[in-house]
Amino acid sequence: MNEFKQAQELYDQQALCYAEQANANKKLLDTRKLVYSLLSPVKHKKILSIGCGDGTECVSFAENGAKVVGIDSSSELITLAKNKYSELGIDFLVMDYEETSFEEATFDGIISIMSIMYKADLTKVLFELKRILKPHGSMVMVVPHPVRKMIKYAHFDYFASGLHYETWENVTRYNYYRTIEEYYRLIKASGLSIESLLEPKPQLDKPYQVINNISEHLYPHALIFVLQKD
Repeated sequence: MNEFKQAQELYDQQALCYAEQANANKKLLDTRKLVYSLLSPVKHKKILSIGCGDGTECVSFAENGAKVVGIDSSSELITLAKNKYSELGIDFLVMDYEETSFEEATFDGIISIMSIMYKADLTKVLFELKRILKPHGSMVMVVPHPVRKMIKYAHFDYFASGLHYETWENVTRYNYYRTIEEYYRLIKASGLSIESLLEPKPQLDKPYQVINNISEHLYPHALIFVLQKD
């Protein structure tokens, strides 16, 4: 089974639970606000959200004058998105972001919030996203912070890259663990420029979860790249 079909099957089975969980997650809600601010102003711009889920992360862009397209592997999540946000004029499509059907230089901005790490071949993904991004367009790519993955999943081995699965509140996910150096090397190889790198301090509800004897508020949970096509 290829990765697109694997993700489709996984999230079709747990679409509603995943959407409810994501929209109740304070860290993720704060990240969505930050991503919006990094691409603002968006009026009259065309924005693509890859791995858009139930479409909630698209709303701020659409409400502020952007033409928004959201794509996801899960037909169930895309159905949820259409039912919830069709009145905002957002286009929601089932599509593989590694092989899209968009024309070259279609989008002013692309956002990827905790979605791009589902692909083993990140080089191919970045080249495809660069292809559909307009010259001087920007992409905001949010991934799980490697330090958090090291603490939670890799037994404090920072260099233990590769595929892993996790289950949280009955929702199963998988992703490819990468170090910061790996992300840097793959991004540079794609020809995209790194405009900025952010490691926001998580704003969490108390009590904080303790993982492997370390409180989760002591390290970043997300790594955010702001990329540009020259």
